[in-house]
Amino acid sequence: MTIHIAEPFWGAYKFYGWGERIPGIGLAEKIVMQALKNHEPIRLTIGKDTAEYEISPVTVVNLAKKYHSIKQVRHGVKVAVIPQNELRKING
Repeated sequence: MTIHIAEPFWGAYKFYGWGERIPGIGLAEKIVMQALKNHEPIRLTIGKDTAEYEISPVTVVNLAKKYHSIKQVRHGVKVAVIPQNELRKING
């Protein structure tokens, strides 16, 4: 399954202290936990970029802990915000 992120969190680097000008990607806790349970990578596309990316759910959890970047968004949904440069391009 590939999820689509409408738009990166452009100012995330200011909040979480990773590299200058690197946007964040918010991944819902539910998606991360499902990928962990199924032992599969999280695949995603971002905005109008036609490339497909992936990341290990274990890496997402570790990055969220490292940067203290668990954030509650609309409707009580929790997301782990990670640096976009941690994603691995798999095609496109």
